[in-house]
Amino acid sequence: LWLNPSSSSASEIESSSSHLGINILFLSMVNDMPKGTDRLLFIGNFQSTEVELEPGVPYQKITNFELKKVSLLKGTMSQFCVELNVYDPGAEGNHHNVYWSMRKDGIYHSWDNKNWNKKLGWGKCVF
Repeated sequence: LWLNPSSSSASEIESSSSHLGINILFLSMVNDMPKGTDRLLFIGNFQSTEVELEPGVPYQKITNFELKKVSLLKGTMSQFCVELNVYDPGAEGNHHNVYWSMRKDGIYHSWDNKNWNKKLGWGKCVF
């Protein structure tokens, strides 16, 4: 998931938000699954409407340092689900940039958009 501010590029945001004393969080989420695969949607406590993540199109957000939660739904019938904290102040430490990559085998996390750690697999939805 990526948040996409209209007036700044991601690299400008990364550069400016890493200075001490700036309390701005750059949050990014992207659907890294191949085109033509399952739909991927999310709803979060910081986003008032459901958002579809198109493959390769990042969703980016500049926000504050409060807890950010999302529910991700994957599949044509939303048969796979994951709930996670995309920003948790206790887990992220002093990092001002948080990246998430949604892949076929699960959800990956990074602080630099280069080194990725798998955090979760896709679970079956229970409604």
